[in-house]
Amino acid sequence: MARPAFDTTLVLAPRYDPDTGDTRISPRAKGPVDPNDEIKWIGVWIFQIPDDGPGAAASGTSGYEQKIKHPWELDTFLATGSEQFSTTEPGVAMALALIWRGGDPNRREFYWWVDPVRFEDSG
Repeated sequence: MARPAFDTTLVLAPRYDPDTGDTRISPRAKGPVDPNDEIKWIGVWIFQIPDDGPGAAASGTSGYEQKIKHPWELDTFLATGSEQFSTTEPGVAMALALIWRGGDPNRREFYWWVDPVRFEDSG
């Protein structure tokens, strides 16, 4: 059983935030999961805290009862008051997911993980 993870590099791309009506740059969360498993729900938190500034934070959640297979992907949105993410600083990505092992609802478990990440522009 392979553990879920984040890709080592996440893409920064424009996202329209329906809550604010703004378009801002935020990471696209993405990573591998065992191809036999299904992620039924996932929440992610990504942050970048440089030595010389307030930093950036973004989060996102899927709807429940998804059938997210390999690789999993999820849009994130910048937190209120967040700076923009930078391609020059590393970050940290955390996730909590409800996983059905082998796609079996009787073998479900919550799993969390944390990975260091870098960022690159979408262009």
